Amino acid sequence: MQTKNDVILCGDEKKQKEGYSPPSIKKWKSAKELFDLGLKEVPTLWSPYIIKTGLVGITGPSESNKSTFLRGLAAAIAMRRKAYLGYPLNVEHGRALLVLTEDGMYQTAANLRRYFENSKDPDAMEQIMFMFDSENLINDLDEKLTHRPADVIGIDTWSDGFGGNINNIIEVRKSLNELSAIAEKH
Repeated sequence: MQTKNDVILCGDEKKQKEGYSPPSIKKWKSAKELFDLGLKEVPTLWSPYIIKTGLVGITGPSESNKSTFLRGLAAAIAMRRKAYLGYPLNVEHGRALLVLTEDGMYQTAANLRRYFENSKDPDAMEQIMFMFDSENLINDLDEKLTHRPADVIGIDTWSDGFGGNINNIIEVRKSLNELSAIAEKH
């Protein structure tokens, strides 16, 4: 059974608020520094499954509807829905970026009809941006997010853009750390 891996990056709402300066990035944090963040629970985008900031992996065999889930999540975010599949959705920007390496432009265009054909909010379609090439992904994401923050970035399929040995955990972690840094930055 072949498993494909999708990665979701999530941006933190606090980072986008005017006047917010993120805590200094250093290797060690005291308990007081962590306590002073004031968090009583982990902030989520889609509660309780997808965190607001960081990486979330969605894995499963081919044809298990991971891409369908990702498109539906993006549509719910763009339409600023309060819930997705019955679970709370905490939308801030109402925007999603999807990097698709398996589905092409025409397949994606046809699939979007199920989400937007009867939509009462046609402007929501402007809030989902698609990229079909993962070359220079980190730079492209950084540039796009600098100008237009998003609630979620979906990468379907992460392993297609991974340039290293998928069996080398050091190379895999390096790639995921680059994506994590983008999520933390934006």
